[in-house]
Amino acid sequence: MVAFIPFEKPCNVPISILKIEVKMKISEPLTHQDFLGSLLGLGIERKKIGDIVIKSFGAYVFAHKDIGEFIKWNLIKISRYTRIEITEIEEQELELEEPKFKEITGTVSSLRVDAVFSLGFKISRTIVTKLLQQDKGKCNGVLVKASSLMKEGDIGSLRGYGKIKLQAISGKTKKDRTHVILQKYM
Repeated sequence: MVAFIPFEKPCNVPISILKIEVKMKISEPLTHQDFLGSLLGLGIERKKIGDIVIKSFGAYVFAHKDIGEFIKWNLIKISRYTRIEITEIEEQELELEEPKFKEITGTVSSLRVDAVFSLGFKISRTIVTKLLQQDKGKCNGVLVKASSLMKEGDIGSLRGYGKIKLQAISGKTKKDRTHVILQKYM
């Protein structure tokens, strides 16, 4: 869901921000999959749930306004944890950190998506190509082919492997390979 709104006009965006706190000692950290599985287990369609931001206390869940109340009254556990508290909060109450990155430097034979993804996700180009053929890769939010080219600033994602940003192209090597700096989202 996206809204383009002029600054002078207020708009009622139909999104609920739910703060889900686990009120028990957590033996191992809860994952995005734990929260999403619990929400989908309520019979909610995936398209009604937006981002799930994992925090030390639990998570923030962005959901369509029409199911916010339903989640508050019906979600009774996350994974095996049954003592949870759900509150609807306003955007200014969010406590979010800047994304963390791991810098990856290396060389690629070209700026093709398969070559850059192979370096960034530490998997072979063959595997990357197979995943891209299954529509599991995107660049700047758009499905891409292995032969598509990337440029500085592009953000690529591969389902199941994460997200990278082509931070910089810093020249050629003697063997005509391209030296790149990537940032992998942590």
